[in-house]
Amino acid sequence: MDIHEFLSASKENRVKHLDPLRSDFEEYVFLWFKQSHPEAYKDLKEKFNNLYSQVYAARESEAANARAQEEFGDIPF
Repeated sequence: MDIHEFLSASKENRVKHLDPLRSDFEEYVFLWFKQSHPEAYKDLKEKFNNLYSQVYAARESEAANARAQEEFGDIPF
């Protein structure tokens, strides 16, 4: 999974988190996977840790762009 796929799936997932049952289900799946497949979990966590700085930067950029659009959207430059 690359950064763009992750960000897209993450955005969809955040919308689904509005449903508390969905959130509980996701926690159950996470805990089950972590317990049942510890090596795969460790590998995925390592891959995600390597990707996280890009995720953080992309979300910060998205938030800054949204703020700029909100504040300066009508001003032609």
